[in-house]
Parts: sequence; C-alpha cells; structure tokens
Amino acid sequence: MTTDHYDPHGQALLDYFNGDTSATILIHEGGKQKEVPLSLFFRGWDEFPSLERKAIEMCRGRVLDIGAGTGCHSLVLAAGRINLGFGHWIELSRLSQLRMSLNIL
Repeated sequence: MTTDHYDPHGQALLDYFNGDTSATILIHEGGKQKEVPLSLFFRGWDEFPSLERKAIEMCRGRVLDIGAGTGCHSLVLAAGRINLGFGHWIELSRLSQLRMSLNIL
C-alpha cells in the first residue's frame, strides 16, 4: 500500500486495482465498525443485490454517476449504452474511466 493519506479510500481502491487483492477497508456505519473487502467495490452485475439491479434496469437516457468510484455500476450502464457522466472523487472517476477503457466488467 502506498503512503498517500489524502484520500485513503481512493488510494486503497487503486491499490486493489493494482494487485493488492487482499486489501480491506474499515467502514463506520450506525455507530459500528466493520471490515469490508475491497473486492466489493469491483463486483459485476452477478454480484449486485436485487435493489441495485432494479435501479440500473430503471436507468434511461443520460445518467450521472455521482459516486463514480471504481465504476462497477458505470461499466454495467455503459454496456447497456447509457450515456454517462462522472462526479465525486476525481481519482476514482479516472479509475472508473480506466476500467471502462480496458473493458473490464
């Protein structure tokens, strides 16, 4: 893992993308802390919960992916010929776009 602490979440995702597939991240939710494997952020359609699948199926026209993240949702939307825009973290938007350019689903 690198020592760039400006964006630890983004750096952890980039580390995973670059080969550290055992990486995890701590998430604080509802006053509790849990360790989550970064592979969760690199899942595809088959791993999406039913609510995420339904939301993607309802997308039409132009879609702005606010989180952008690793592009797991954007990649599925782009495969369905949805016109995408990106937001949120600049570095993660680049990671999402890189995964799309490499056609990684």
